[in-house]
Amino acid sequence: RDLTATGSARVYANNGSERDVGHYKISHFGKLHGAVSYPAVGSPEDKVRLAYVIMIHDAMTLLGMQETLDIVYETKHLFVVHVDADTPRNFVDFVTQYYEDVSNIHVLSNVSVQWGASSIMTAERLLYKYAVDIGGWDLCITLCGNAFPVKSPLQIARLVAQNKGLTFSDARRVDPFDREQNRWEGYECLDKRCRKVHGSPDDLPLFKGSQWMALSLDFTRYLVDYSVSDWYNHSVECCIDEYYKQVLVCPYDLVQLVLQAQNTTLRADVCRLGMAPERSSEFAHSQRPTVSNV
Repeated sequence: RDLTATGSARVYANNGSERDVGHYKISHFGKLHGAVSYPAVGSPEDKVRLAYVIMIHDAMTLLGMQETLDIVYETKHLFVVHVDADTPRNFVDFVTQYYEDVSNIHVLSNVSVQWGASSIMTAERLLYKYAVDIGGWDLCITLCGNAFPVKSPLQIARLVAQNKGLTFSDARRVDPFDREQNRWEGYECLDKRCRKVHGSPDDLPLFKGSQWMALSLDFTRYLVDYSVSDWYNHSVECCIDEYYKQVLVCPYDLVQLVLQAQNTTLRADVCRLGMAPERSSEFAHSQRPTVSNV
């Protein structure tokens, strides 16, 4: 695989639009995908800005990431890459130096990641904070070096343009009574509908799903500011990276709907569990409307 191929500043895409790649070096793999469609200049899709946070740990995941970048890279997007701190120093240096002339690709290597451990959450939050501090994007997409886009950049941008401010999450609720399907032995309901629970991090109802989510800027900012200290106490019971974002997104989104309602009564049960768990210090709002459950 040739990682030294040179690229041009603009590449003409399948639908006649111009793809601005700046100093990014498109490999021979990317040149095979000339039929991929990109947003037309000046279109609503062209105004979409994405942040990609990508975790890699060896040469194979580097090559996998490069194949993804060959398709999705544009100068308007942000790319934050975490190289596992356990990888050889010369590999980290190679990745850093390879992208040093590309101003919107940032390489970090701060965390020794063990898959299934709390260190994944630590590394993710580091990437999210870095992306939030830069800002200017609409959606943050979490990837690993084995990921590859199954939709064109045009289709991705169109979905984001039509759903501004939304977070996309794969999640299912964890039933406190289903001991055979989960390892949360101390997780229990405190009311008939399990709206109030005990034995989980921050005593929040549990949801589980894929760690590979797409997060809105507002939710990512909230996630970075959220104290996850109690989650580390539960690292033996679960793969934290498959839980913490799913758990936090429901109360966050519900409260945001409440705050946007502006002194009206909102009848909503977005997460199908009743009113979001109280975190009054974080959700305080002088004009928060009344919420009634359906």
